[in-house]
This record gives sequence, structure tokens and C-alpha cells, in this order.
Amino acid sequence: MQVSARIAQFIQGPTFGLVATRNAKLRPHIGRAFGAFVVPPGNAVTFYLPQAESEQTLDNLNRTGNVAATFADAPTLECYQLKGRFKGVQPATPADEARQDAYLAALAARVIKFYEPVYVKGFRHRPFLSVTFEVDSMFDQTPGPKAGAEIVE
Repeated sequence: MQVSARIAQFIQGPTFGLVATRNAKLRPHIGRAFGAFVVPPGNAVTFYLPQAESEQTLDNLNRTGNVAATFADAPTLECYQLKGRFKGVQPATPADEARQDAYLAALAARVIKFYEPVYVKGFRHRPFLSVTFEVDSMFDQTPGPKAGAEIVE
């Protein structure tokens, strides 16, 4: 599924990201994504997963391949979930580190008036891995009448 330019811009943030996976017994696991972007040509997303939180997430991805990534804007509560299939994981590159630094700086600037500085600047996000998944479906998760509705653009 192609991610629209509007959703791609939103994902690329700054937003808070959560990554949900499940094991073979369907037990869920949630991890945090610190930075994300849509991969050209637009049908995949890469997110940055802290290594400290990666063991269960990667085990689930390798066993089931299913992922649901949710991206939320704290000030507006606008929120989208993308579901898909795990494509791969790589160590962070210098380009990934620069992208993540810019993402986190923009996120801190955007939410600092809503959260204590220690919360925004105290994230354990390094070292991290670059995880990519192919998008199969997208859902509006913004509170309101369209919450949970599948997005078809």
C-alpha cells in the first residue's frame, strides 16, 4: 500500500511512535519508535528502535512478521496506525543518527510546553536499530468519529 504524502509528512514528524508486535501465542508487546520515515517509493516505513527495547520486538518480528506502528502528535492528538510486514533490520548508520537527532530536537521543541523537560530529553534512544516494514493498511486513530476507520487514499 502506498503511504500518501500527507500521512508520510505526519509520520516524519515530529511524533511519538509506538510499535506493537505479537509473539506466536498472540501475546502483544509494545516498544517505542524514536524517529520514522517513509521509504521511497512510498510503500514502506523505517522506524528507529532503541536496542535496549529491541529483544522482544525483534523476536516477535522474526517469528510472525506482523507489526503495527502508531504515530501520534501530542498537542493535537492526531494519530495514525500503519500495519504491515517486517522487511528487515539494520544497525544505525551515521545518516540515521543525524536524522534521529533532528527528529528528536523537533519533537522536544514541539512538546516541551506540554511535558517536563526531563521527560522529553530523558529518552533512552541510543544505541538504536533501523527497522523497516512494508505497509499493508493504515488507520485513523485520532479521537473522534473516524477513530479506527481504515484510510484508503
